[in-house]
Amino acid sequence: AAEAADWQAFGVFLHEQGYSKKLAFAALVHAETLFQDANLPTPSSLQLRTDLEHALGRDAAAIRRDPSPLLEQSLQLSPKN
Repeated sequence: AAEAADWQAFGVFLHEQGYSKKLAFAALVHAETLFQDANLPTPSSLQLRTDLEHALGRDAAAIRRDPSPLLEQSLQLSPKN
């Protein structure tokens, strides 16, 4: 559950800091999967995930199928100035 919460917080952070919507969405999708795997309720970021999914359109389905490349990319980000 802690890992899921970390990915959720990271997804929200990416969005709030103006990073790519795809990166934020991938983190939130991954968090949602981890919460579901642990049989825990999906937390409050659900609305943000839904908003990003609508904004991304068709790209969202591909990210949902395999968020791994974007998750790796997000872990390699440099701080924004």
